Order: sequence, then C-alpha cells, then structure tokens
Amino acid sequence: MWNDIGYLPEERGLYRKSKIISTILYFAALKGLPPKQAQPLAIYWLERFGLKDDLTEDRGTLKGNQQKVQLIISILHRPQLLILDEPFTGLIQSTKFF
Repeated sequence: MWNDIGYLPEERGLYRKSKIISTILYFAALKGLPPKQAQPLAIYWLERFGLKDDLTEDRGTLKGNQQKVQLIISILHRPQLLILDEPFTGLIQSTKFF
C-alpha cells in the first residue's frame, strides 16, 4: 500500500554528501523498485529536468534544483496517489515538466 503513494514534501530531505543518482536509487529501493528498473527511469527524468550532467554530483551542488530531484524521487515508482506539498517552491521558473 505505501508503495502506491508518492510524497513531495515542502522541506528538502536530500542527503548532503550523497550522489544524486545514489539518492534517487536509494529512495526507489525503499518503494520496492529494483535498481535495474530504477536507474534508466532516473536517468530519463534527470534528462527531462536538465540534470543529467549532475547525476554524480552531491546534493550540495544542486542549489535550486533540489526540488526537481525530490519530484523525481516522488514519481519514479509511478505511484497511484501523489501528494505534493508546495511543489513549486524552489523550482526554476523556466522548467518544462512534461
């Protein structure tokens, strides 16, 4: 049941010293998504948000893009229910979502 829910909190919850791709894959694993399935999805979404070049950087380099990574984390496992708490806080104005 909990794997059917995606949640994007208002507050940032990313690990400072963890690589972006590692963080995404960690949260995907918590939702039951195997790494072989999660990694291509993560790369796809990182490309969509213009962050593919940053995937091996740590969270500290993201600045305003942290919210994008958190959104990827919340939708990567394709939840049935998505809860967004202040989803546009910290997003860059020119972002194309879909």
